[in-house]
Amino acid sequence: MLKIYPDTASVLQRVATPISTSDLETPHFTKLLEDMYTCMKDNDGIGLAAPQVGYSIRLFVMELDGTRYTCINPEITSGIDASESIVEKEGCLSFPGLRLNIKRPDKITVKYLDESGTMIYDSLSGINARCFQHELDHLNGVVFTDKVSKTSLSIAKKNISKNLKKKERRKEGK
Repeated sequence: MLKIYPDTASVLQRVATPISTSDLETPHFTKLLEDMYTCMKDNDGIGLAAPQVGYSIRLFVMELDGTRYTCINPEITSGIDASESIVEKEGCLSFPGLRLNIKRPDKITVKYLDESGTMIYDSLSGINARCFQHELDHLNGVVFTDKVSKTSLSIAKKNISKNLKKKERRKEGK
């Protein structure tokens, strides 16, 4: 069973290494993919990057609207125009409970290898585009807290503490 590394893990600050197509055929890689999908679902996530589970390789998985995406050596090929960006709340499995307003392009064109080594070219929008960008950031050593001001991050962390205290009081019946 894989464990999700917390925000303080050094693997989350490193640029991940590209994956060789010969690695795709190994039993270890197949097992890693299965374990990543299981870990993501068990933690109620929609995306999970390999660095989040301790592997500094260019791999992430997503599952949105019943569609699975295995993204190996992914790239954004177009659509990173800031003028067409929107701000929405994001969370991250490495930062439990934290939700931040992040500005990202709403439409992107991407390419990546799937689990069989086939090059996939795709256009993504909405939550699919947002999730792809979030997970790709992980592969580049960027976490979503890097994309907000220190003040916004501090306020969001204080809100987590307040919410936890409220939950504790409810459990105690106070």
